[in-house]
Amino acid sequence: MKKNIVEDERMMLRVSDLYYNHNLNQQEIAHRLSISRPTVSKLLTAAREIGIVTITVSDLSGRKHFQLEQILEEQYGLDEVFIIETMEDVTQTKDAMGKATAQFLSRIIKDNQVVGLSMGTSLSYISHHIAESFYPNLTFIPLIGGIGTVSNELHSNFIVESMAKAYGGKYFPLHAPAMLSRKSTKTELMKETTIRRIFKKAEKMDIAIVGIGTPSLESTIIKTGYISPAMLDEINALNLVGDICMTFYDEEGRIDKYDINQQVMAIHLNLLRHTQYTIGVCCGTEKVKAVLGAIRGGFINVLITDYAMARALEKIDQPDQD
Repeated sequence: MKKNIVEDERMMLRVSDLYYNHNLNQQEIAHRLSISRPTVSKLLTAAREIGIVTITVSDLSGRKHFQLEQILEEQYGLDEVFIIETMEDVTQTKDAMGKATAQFLSRIIKDNQVVGLSMGTSLSYISHHIAESFYPNLTFIPLIGGIGTVSNELHSNFIVESMAKAYGGKYFPLHAPAMLSRKSTKTELMKETTIRRIFKKAEKMDIAIVGIGTPSLESTIIKTGYISPAMLDEINALNLVGDICMTFYDEEGRIDKYDINQQVMAIHLNLLRHTQYTIGVCCGTEKVKAVLGAIRGGFINVLITDYAMARALEKIDQPDQD
């Protein structure tokens, strides 16, 4: 069964703040947070019962990082930001991000939706924290092909299979390399029915969950074997700061600088701009520019990250928007 959302203290804080401090009515809050109006009412009641709310919201700093989440949402125009503690062990940090992602999904996920996932260590932890569920018509798809020589559990195919099992849904694998030697090979592979089916489903995604990478020798993308040191030098020379699904972009979110992007067997990142929920999962201050480029490119509208990253983002002055 899905975790009882009324027991989520973070949601009590968020609903109480919107209701008492921002003067939204219960129906408006329900629409904004993708929950039912009765659930909003129950959260407000629960918040009063445990002392979060007296006449007004009693303590917005009662949950650590809550105010910083709100600051970043306003600063970057994001729908929601989730901040978890930065831990000494990065594995623990990523596991905590996986838990936060699972909690967010418990609120927004519905049967008959299509959920796309990329690759990487951060996403591999999500399924560990999914409460027992049964959504037989919920479909998971990989957003990128196989990723070379890294561990199987980091592959997008493995991740979507794990998520489908956790939710009692279904998945479709993408049996193709993540990067091809020639663009013409990709064109030919796209004619295959099983591959074309994945990309057609991606056009109708309701939720996309993506890891955000950065071009460095320590990154997962180098460990795949697809990106050579010479290619890495070229990527850095072009001032490309990050990648989603092995598609590289600059600090403004532009993806047209690097011809190799056209040889990646992955969705076009433009699709993310038209998906209702595009969740970026990423930690570590070394990825600040990569996250900034993803936000400016419109590739994510929800960010799940750690405190160190959040503080670094807070310090960046945003340019005026036309």
